[in-house]
Amino acid sequence: MSSFLEKIICLGDQGYQGIQKLHKSSQTPHKKQKKELSQKHKKENRDLVYIRIVVEHMYRFFYF
Repeated sequence: MSSFLEKIICLGDQGYQGIQKLHKSSQTPHKKQKKELSQKHKKENRDLVYIRIVVEHMYRFFYF
């Protein structure tokens, strides 16, 4: 059972910044520090947002 849970990826927004301590396979957006994000981090954030939007739109069909 634990190997199954390790394969699950948890996607979160910036409100879930501490989730990596509890779930190693979680992904949250990179936070902008004092300087701008690199192009690589911006692309990773866009990719993550795109996946989250698709999933959240699927929730709409199940709950409404």
